[in-house]
Amino acid sequence: MDRYAIFVDVGYVVASVAELLAGSAGRHLVSCDYGPLVRSLVADASRDSGMPLLRTYWYDASMSGQPEHDQLTVADLPGVRLRLGRLVRGEQKGVDSRLVRDLIVLARDQAMAAAYLLAGDEDICEGVAEAQDHGVRVTVLGVPGVNQSRLLMQQSDEHRVLPEEFWRGHFRLLEPARDRPAAGAPVRGETPEEARPERPRTGYDAGMLEAFAQAAERDGGEASVGAILRQTSAEMAAFEQLAAEAGRDFARELLEEATPIDIERLLKVTGWQVPRDLDVRLLRFAEQRVGYLWERPELKPRVRSAFWEEFRRSASSRAQAG
Repeated sequence: MDRYAIFVDVGYVVASVAELLAGSAGRHLVSCDYGPLVRSLVADASRDSGMPLLRTYWYDASMSGQPEHDQLTVADLPGVRLRLGRLVRGEQKGVDSRLVRDLIVLARDQAMAAAYLLAGDEDICEGVAEAQDHGVRVTVLGVPGVNQSRLLMQQSDEHRVLPEEFWRGHFRLLEPARDRPAAGAPVRGETPEEARPERPRTGYDAGMLEAFAQAAERDGGEASVGAILRQTSAEMAAFEQLAAEAGRDFARELLEEATPIDIERLLKVTGWQVPRDLDVRLLRFAEQRVGYLWERPELKPRVRSAFWEEFRRSASSRAQAG
């Protein structure tokens, strides 16, 4: 009997929903009762495929490699198989490889005829292609926003973004959104330069603390911790510079192709928010320089602010020269 399976990259889902609802990809910003979410995903895929469910595969990570409270709750759900990677320096390790393996094995064994994939990373494309070669139809599901690899969307047989209402029905904010200024918006009393969006976090998150502990144990001192901090800060600064350069370059290219009416319309926009249709193009452009911005959402405000700074400066200079 033909069946379908669901594959959920939890890191992608939670980060994308947090950005959608809170404007930041922090996992601590949102909460979810995963049981109803799994049932809603199953109901949606069942309607779309017209086939029975094989099972739902749930991919997440923890520092120890052992399931934590929320993950144990999910593992207890009927029809759900938990696949757990590790958190190393705040990043998931081994999650994509487990997802790719399951796609390939189930496809080769003809255990499924359709796969519903809720993920965003380009590294999964290999598993998608292999499953398709074995006759599996792959549908990639998404969260609203610029948060999925374009190559992954192109590789899929169908790409479908589940509406914002779907996610709001299952996730809730743990911090009031109104207490945080809009991404890139100047704070009262600050100039736009002072109000530049927050830098990538260099605080001691769980993954970094683990790295500190391992380094100290290995090398026996604070020097290792300092080296990690210096390396992290340098990497953050380099990404931030690339993000700003991408925003400025996009502004220059846009000015070359835009009509005088388009330029006049954009100059009337106040603040730092970019019109939605243009924002999609801007972030896609930046991804070619920086990488997938859903993995580094803190850089999006930097891209947008640099775009506006360059666009307004260059447009004004051209108007004066004309």
